[in-house]
Amino acid sequence: LEDYKALVLDTLKDAAKEIELSHLQKILEDAKKLLVNLREKVSENEYYFVKDFLQSRAIPTPKLLIKDHKKANENGSFPTRLIVPATNFTAAFPKLGYLGIKNIFDNAGVNYTRKTISQASELKEILETLNIKEKLHIIFSFDAIAMYPSITLNMI
Repeated sequence: LEDYKALVLDTLKDAAKEIELSHLQKILEDAKKLLVNLREKVSENEYYFVKDFLQSRAIPTPKLLIKDHKKANENGSFPTRLIVPATNFTAAFPKLGYLGIKNIFDNAGVNYTRKTISQASELKEILETLNIKEKLHIIFSFDAIAMYPSITLNMI
């Protein structure tokens, strides 16, 4: 446990950036103004979802994710990743961003849903129609190295 505590402190020392309270307060005020401008463009549930998160003013706590699916090192410790969950106060920002982009697309008449995959089973069906061959094609995923916010976006 002490090793992992030290890893968190080392990672924070190397990768974290302290934000001045005044800057955080300005971000909050800007978000509230954006929410007022979006009031007529979003549903009542969407509006109150964002409003409640903004009013919480809670700051998420960084968490050390232990990658126990990877091999342990010579000391028996597993690799880790420091994440900042997008919960509480910051959860409203991705929601506001999504709503803003959605509004821009809607106003421009852009059909963004034709390329949207909403279910894993739908992705599987699409991939199966591509006739992918193991010897000819590569499907890969990548993993970010540095500390990053863990953000979940949901389609409305």
